[in-house]
Amino acid sequence: AIGLILIFGLGTPAWSWGDEDEPMMLWDGSWVCSTPEAYDQAIDLERTTDMGFRALKEDLLDRKLCIYIDGGDIADIMAPFVIVVEEQASKVKIKFMIEFYKKIEFLHRRITRWTFTGWTEKDRLRDYYDWLNNS
Repeated sequence: AIGLILIFGLGTPAWSWGDEDEPMMLWDGSWVCSTPEAYDQAIDLERTTDMGFRALKEDLLDRKLCIYIDGGDIADIMAPFVIVVEEQASKVKIKFMIEFYKKIEFLHRRITRWTFTGWTEKDRLRDYYDWLNNS
C-alpha cells in the first residue's frame, strides 16, 4: 500500500505536466513593461525615436515603464524561470526573478535578487530547453 501511495503520489505531478506548464525563457533583446500599452510605446519609440538605444533604455527605465532584457540578463534569470501570470490578446504578463552581481573587491561581491512582473509580446517567450541547448 505504501508503495502504491508513493508511486501515485509522486508520479501524478509528472503526468499532470501540461504544455503550458513547461519552463519558458525570454528571447535575447526583449522588453518587459509595466502595461501592454507601455510595451507598444517602447516598440514604437525603438523604431521612430532619434534617441540612441542606450538613452532610450535608460529613459524607459527611469520612467518605470520598461526594462530591456538582453543575453547577460537572461543567463541570470533564476528557476522557475519565466512564469506566465496572465494573457491579454498577443501580450502576456510574466513574472521572473533575476540576480545581479556587483564585484566589491577581490573575491567579494554583492548579489541582489529582483522579482520582475511585466508585460511582453507572447512571441518573445521560448522554451527553456531550447534556450539551454542553444546557448
